[in-house]
Amino acid sequence: MAVNTFELPPNNDYGIALAGGKRGRILFISISEITPAINGVRMLELRMIEKTTKIHVNMEVDPRHVPVGWVALYFDDLYDESGTELIGKAYGVNHAIGERKSDGHMIQYVTEQFHLEDGSLCAEGPMDREAVIAQEWVQIPVKGTAGIYLGMSGLWSWRLIDLTDPLIPLVSNIKLGP
Repeated sequence: MAVNTFELPPNNDYGIALAGGKRGRILFISISEITPAINGVRMLELRMIEKTTKIHVNMEVDPRHVPVGWVALYFDDLYDESGTELIGKAYGVNHAIGERKSDGHMIQYVTEQFHLEDGSLCAEGPMDREAVIAQEWVQIPVKGTAGIYLGMSGLWSWRLIDLTDPLIPLVSNIKLGP
C-alpha cells in the first residue's frame, strides 16, 4: 500500500511530506496535532507496546537501585498499540553512567534499535533513571536508519506500564519528521 503524499508550497524546503491516513500499523498525524503547524509539514507517529523477551545484566541488583557501571542488554518484541499483534523487534543497551549532583538521580544512557517491516530506527541518549522507575514519560532523540524512516528524525518517548511484570512492558511513541 502506498503512502499518501501531498505537495508543499514552492517556498517550502521540505519537498514532499507525509499526509493523513493509515498505512498498515503506522499512524500518520499532522504536526499541528502535536505543536503549531510549521509550513504544513506532517509528522509520522508510531505507537507501540514493547515487551522484553530476554535481558542480560553485568550484575544482579534491584533494578530500582542500580549502581554506576550497571549495564543491561535487552531484546524486545514490538506490538501494535493494543499490545496484541507483533509488528517488529528491538534490542538495546542501557548503561548507568552516573549520579546527577543536583538531585542524586541516576542517569542512564540508552541505545535502542527498532526493526519494523517497513524500516528501522535508532534512538540514543541519556535518561533520568528515577523518572523511568517512577513510570514517568522519558524521551531521547531517534533517527530513521532504513526503509520509509530513512533520513527522518524526532523523539522517542516511553514509559513503563508495570514494574511487577517480568516482560517489563512499556508504552512507546516515536514522532518523526523530515
